[in-house]
Amino acid sequence: MPLISIVEVTCQAAEKQGLKRVGLFGTRFTMQGRFYSDALGKAGITTVLPAPDEQTYIHGKYMGELVNGIFLPDTREGLLSIVRRLMLEERIDGLILGGTELPLIMRNTEDQEIPFWIRPGSMLSLRSQGYCEHRPHNDWVHRTDGKVRPPPDDPGVTI
Repeated sequence: MPLISIVEVTCQAAEKQGLKRVGLFGTRFTMQGRFYSDALGKAGITTVLPAPDEQTYIHGKYMGELVNGIFLPDTREGLLSIVRRLMLEERIDGLILGGTELPLIMRNTEDQEIPFWIRPGSMLSLRSQGYCEHRPHNDWVHRTDGKVRPPPDDPGVTI
Protein backbone atom coordinates (compact mmCIF):
# COMPACT_ATOMS: atom_id res chain seq x y z
CA MET A 1 0.00 0.00 0.00
CA PRO A 2 1.47 3.39 -0.88
CA LEU A 3 2.07 6.03 1.76
CA ILE A 4 -0.78 8.49 1.83
CA SER A 5 -0.19 12.01 3.14
CA ILE A 6 -3.01 13.39 5.27
CA VAL A 7 -1.90 16.89 4.23
CA GLU A 8 -2.00 16.07 0.49
CA VAL A 9 -5.39 14.36 0.81
CA THR A 10 -6.72 17.43 2.64
CA CYS A 11 -5.31 19.70 -0.07
CA GLN A 12 -6.97 17.59 -2.78
CA ALA A 13 -10.31 17.79 -0.94
CA ALA A 14 -10.03 21.59 -0.75
CA GLU A 15 -9.15 21.77 -4.45
CA LYS A 16 -12.06 19.52 -5.38
CA GLN A 17 -14.45 21.82 -3.51
CA GLY A 18 -13.01 24.86 -5.28
CA LEU A 19 -11.92 26.47 -2.01
CA LYS A 20 -9.56 29.45 -2.19
CA ARG A 21 -9.13 30.56 1.45
CA VAL A 22 -9.24 28.00 4.22
CA GLY A 23 -8.90 28.45 7.95
CA LEU A 24 -6.88 25.95 9.99
CA PHE A 25 -7.63 24.71 13.51
CA GLY A 26 -5.43 22.27 15.40
CA THR A 27 -2.71 22.19 18.00
CA ARG A 28 -0.26 25.07 18.08
CA PHE A 29 2.21 22.88 16.16
CA THR A 30 -0.37 22.21 13.42
CA MET A 31 -1.49 25.82 13.13
CA GLN A 32 2.03 27.28 13.14
CA GLY A 33 3.68 24.57 11.04
CA ARG A 34 4.20 25.09 7.32
CA PHE A 35 3.05 21.65 6.12
CA TYR A 36 -0.58 22.63 5.40
CA SER A 37 0.16 26.13 4.12
CA ASP A 38 2.96 24.91 1.83
CA ALA A 39 0.85 22.15 0.28
CA LEU A 40 -2.23 24.33 -0.07
CA GLY A 41 -0.16 27.21 -1.45
CA LYS A 42 1.11 25.03 -4.29
CA ALA A 43 -2.54 24.50 -5.23
CA GLY A 44 -3.26 28.24 -5.11
CA ILE A 45 -5.16 27.99 -1.82
CA THR A 46 -4.44 30.46 0.98
CA THR A 47 -4.22 29.16 4.54
CA VAL A 48 -5.70 31.60 7.05
CA LEU A 49 -4.67 31.18 10.66
CA PRO A 50 -6.58 32.36 13.70
CA ALA A 51 -5.11 35.37 15.51
CA PRO A 52 -2.35 34.55 18.05
CA ASP A 53 -4.73 34.82 21.04
CA GLU A 54 -7.23 32.59 19.22
CA GLN A 55 -4.50 30.04 18.52
CA THR A 56 -3.67 30.04 22.24
CA TYR A 57 -7.36 29.47 23.04
CA ILE A 58 -7.72 26.65 20.48
CA HIS A 59 -4.52 24.92 21.59
CA GLY A 60 -5.42 25.25 25.28
CA LYS A 61 -8.91 23.83 24.81
CA TYR A 62 -7.62 21.10 22.52
CA MET A 63 -4.92 19.88 24.90
CA GLY A 64 -6.74 20.63 28.15
CA GLU A 65 -10.21 19.40 27.26
CA LEU A 66 -10.71 17.71 23.90
CA VAL A 67 -7.88 15.16 24.10
CA ASN A 68 -9.26 14.22 27.52
CA GLY A 69 -12.75 13.61 26.12
CA ILE A 70 -14.21 16.82 27.59
CA PHE A 71 -16.54 18.57 25.13
CA LEU A 72 -18.11 21.65 26.73
CA PRO A 73 -20.79 23.83 25.11
CA ASP A 74 -18.81 26.98 26.00
CA THR A 75 -15.74 25.63 24.23
CA ARG A 76 -17.79 24.76 21.16
CA GLU A 77 -19.26 28.26 21.12
CA GLY A 78 -15.79 29.78 21.54
CA LEU A 79 -14.51 27.80 18.56
CA LEU A 80 -17.56 28.75 16.48
CA SER A 81 -17.04 32.43 17.30
CA ILE A 82 -13.49 32.17 15.94
CA VAL A 83 -14.86 30.51 12.78
CA ARG A 84 -17.43 33.30 12.37
CA ARG A 85 -14.73 35.95 12.72
CA LEU A 86 -12.56 34.19 10.14
CA MET A 87 -15.55 34.05 7.78
CA LEU A 88 -16.45 37.72 8.19
CA GLU A 89 -13.04 39.34 8.48
CA GLU A 90 -10.75 36.94 6.63
CA ARG A 91 -13.30 35.65 4.09
CA ILE A 92 -12.49 31.96 4.54
CA ASP A 93 -14.59 29.63 2.43
CA GLY A 94 -13.65 26.48 4.33
CA LEU A 95 -12.06 25.29 7.55
CA ILE A 96 -9.60 22.46 8.13
CA LEU A 97 -10.27 20.69 11.41
CA GLY A 98 -6.65 19.61 11.80
CA GLY A 99 -7.00 17.42 14.84
CA THR A 100 -8.80 14.17 15.61
CA GLU A 101 -11.01 15.61 18.36
CA LEU A 102 -12.08 18.78 16.56
CA PRO A 103 -14.75 17.12 14.38
CA LEU A 104 -16.23 15.65 17.57
CA ILE A 105 -16.88 19.01 19.18
CA MET A 106 -17.91 20.62 15.87
CA ARG A 107 -20.42 17.97 14.81
CA ASN A 108 -24.00 19.01 14.08
CA THR A 109 -22.97 22.56 13.21
CA GLU A 110 -24.41 22.55 9.69
CA ASP A 111 -26.90 25.22 10.78
CA GLN A 112 -24.05 27.63 11.59
CA GLU A 113 -23.53 28.66 7.94
CA ILE A 114 -19.98 27.37 7.99
CA PRO A 115 -19.04 27.13 4.32
CA PHE A 116 -17.23 23.80 4.34
CA TRP A 117 -15.58 21.64 6.99
CA ILE A 118 -12.52 19.66 5.95
CA ARG A 119 -11.85 16.70 8.21
CA PRO A 120 -8.36 15.39 7.31
CA GLY A 121 -8.87 12.11 9.16
CA SER A 122 -12.03 11.39 7.19
CA MET A 123 -10.32 12.27 3.91
CA LEU A 124 -7.45 9.92 4.74
CA SER A 125 -9.85 7.16 5.73
CA LEU A 126 -11.76 7.45 2.46
CA ARG A 127 -8.55 7.42 0.41
CA SER A 128 -7.26 4.36 2.28
CA GLN A 129 -10.58 2.59 1.89
CA GLY A 130 -10.55 3.30 -1.84
CA TYR A 131 -7.08 1.83 -2.16
CA CYS A 132 -8.04 -1.25 -0.17
CA GLU A 133 -11.15 -1.76 -2.28
CA HIS A 134 -9.02 -1.44 -5.42
CA ARG A 135 -6.49 -3.99 -4.10
CA PRO A 136 -8.34 -6.39 -1.81
CA HIS A 137 -6.39 -8.31 0.82
CA ASN A 138 -7.36 -11.54 -0.97
CA ASP A 139 -4.89 -10.61 -3.73
CA TRP A 140 -2.01 -10.91 -1.31
CA VAL A 141 -0.11 -14.15 -1.42
CA HIS A 142 0.15 -16.15 1.80
CA ARG A 143 3.52 -17.83 2.16
CA THR A 144 4.14 -21.15 3.88
CA ASP A 145 6.14 -19.40 6.63
CA GLY A 146 3.01 -17.51 7.68
CA LYS A 147 4.08 -14.19 6.20
CA VAL A 148 2.12 -12.35 3.57
CA ARG A 149 3.45 -10.66 0.45
CA PRO A 150 1.89 -8.58 -2.32
CA PRO A 151 0.88 -10.27 -5.54
CA PRO A 152 3.59 -10.43 -8.22
CA ASP A 153 2.32 -7.35 -10.08
CA ASP A 154 2.51 -5.18 -6.93
CA PRO A 155 5.92 -3.58 -6.33
CA GLY A 156 5.29 -3.52 -2.54
CA VAL A 157 7.65 -5.07 -0.06
CA THR A 158 7.22 -8.36 1.80
CA ILE A 159 5.65 -7.95 5.21
